[in-house]
Amino acid sequence: MPNEQSVNHAKPSVYIVHGDDQQAIARTLEDLTKKVGKPELAALNVVRLDGRSVRREEFANNIHLLPFSVGRRLVILTHALAGINNQAQQESFLKLLESVPPTTALVLVILDSQRIIKGTLDWEVLNQKHWLRKWMKAHDKRVHEEACSKPAMRVMPSWIQEQAKEQGGIFNGAAAVELANLIGNDTLLASQEIIKLLTYVNNERAVTLQDVRALSSQVPRENIFGMVDAMALGDGKTAVRLLKTLLENQRPTSIFAMIVRQFRLLMSTKEVIQEGGGSEQVSREVRVMPFLAKKLIQQARRFTIEQLEDIYQQLYELDGSMKVGKMPPDLAMEIFVLELAV
Repeated sequence: MPNEQSVNHAKPSVYIVHGDDQQAIARTLEDLTKKVGKPELAALNVVRLDGRSVRREEFANNIHLLPFSVGRRLVILTHALAGINNQAQQESFLKLLESVPPTTALVLVILDSQRIIKGTLDWEVLNQKHWLRKWMKAHDKRVHEEACSKPAMRVMPSWIQEQAKEQGGIFNGAAAVELANLIGNDTLLASQEIIKLLTYVNNERAVTLQDVRALSSQVPRENIFGMVDAMALGDGKTAVRLLKTLLENQRPTSIFAMIVRQFRLLMSTKEVIQEGGGSEQVSREVRVMPFLAKKLIQQARRFTIEQLEDIYQQLYELDGSMKVGKMPPDLAMEIFVLELAV
């Protein structure tokens, strides 16, 4: 039995951790795990569940189990909203949230991203109209929200330098800018590149522009733009050729993520320009470098907003098909590209 005096009833019982910065999400979960207690106790009091596969009974049982020799257990539910498709399932899920005892900290992890919706920056999933958002507002004393949004492109160089400093290394300014230009605001990829470059210089000197150019693989942004342009123009042959070039140097999952990101950026850009915004507003609201904002505007004009929304839905369905193994990712993407280029 836990020591009742160690249970803090004032602490939130439900933590909502959401966003598209997977590096920040991982750090948040790591910090919450450390607060449970010593590693040997955390191993007995921290459980991770996957919303895509966990049964309701298993989820409920884990919420209500008593902690062992610590104040609170930690239950982490990734893909927290998976399988909740109707009002009855929503109500059932919310009842479980309301039943979380003071001896449990429940963490809901939701992958999400921000976009411009009717001229306002909001979350795609956990937006202001979402049923879980409404519940959060009604139970604000029991809920803690941790939004983990990717850094804006303009701050990525300083983010890279700060991350290097935490690891005992140094990036000079030109090196940080170059790496940011190569990888964008993908913090997970940036962290991997930072480790690689600091290892290369053995933390004995600052990472330079030349080091980045020599070691860091350039994300083929131009080929992504070219492929999407070819799709918009109905040039399936060119689109597939560029896709195959991308697949020669990157994992299929990485390329798919880049395609999804490109169309998400195009949707947000289209909404900004429909509201009369120009490249400066796109750069600010879509959070991309000015030179990239201009290219996005040019490309967004090749599509209607309805076409972009339809493409994004197709990508969502394609993602599900690839995850359950219905089709190899490279073949699935090739078919997708050809169908859109018709």
